[in-house]
Amino acid sequence: MSTWSIQLYTARLNKKIEVMEGKLTDASDQLDILEIGAESLGEIWQGQAYEEWRGELARCILAGRAWIVEMRTLISFVRTAAEKLIATEQKNRQIIEEIRV
Repeated sequence: MSTWSIQLYTARLNKKIEVMEGKLTDASDQLDILEIGAESLGEIWQGQAYEEWRGELARCILAGRAWIVEMRTLISFVRTAAEKLIATEQKNRQIIEEIRV
């Protein structure tokens, strides 16, 4: 694999990571919208049933937000690992070239 190939792979990986980060941002935005809508619904729907529904919705939103944080952490680890792998591979190529000379 040439340096050009490594850079091409890096560009594709970075693009996939950017797409995933965008999707996570969209998911977070949708959770915000859902939360706002639920609060608005509370203005017209009152009582025990609403309170129970609202509590379950709050638990689901919290779980969704926790999942988003976990995914962002995972994406960060993948990006770091990819950068280290590329740097190592480039060093190895450099060493091989020096040995050949």
